[in-house]
Amino acid sequence: MRCRERTWPGGRRPDGSPWIGQPLKQTVIESLEALGEMKQRVIRLRLQGFTFAEIALLQRWSIRKVCYLYYRGIRDIKKKLKEKGVRCEN
Repeated sequence: MRCRERTWPGGRRPDGSPWIGQPLKQTVIESLEALGEMKQRVIRLRLQGFTFAEIALLQRWSIRKVCYLYYRGIRDIKKKLKEKGVRCEN
């Protein structure tokens, strides 16, 4: 997933509020922290290099549950980033 900040004409967002630039990294972190605890845990472990199977063993969950939490979490992060004006490409 590649993301970049969107710019708007006149420095305003589509809703009319002023655009105050924020580092992309901080925006992604805030979006991750807004997730529920389980989704956040799975995504953090994946970012550390754990496989779905390894996460399932560590958490004593099914691989299906881990995959569900991961992909729902990624979807939620993308949605939050889009709301903040960050465009993500798959």
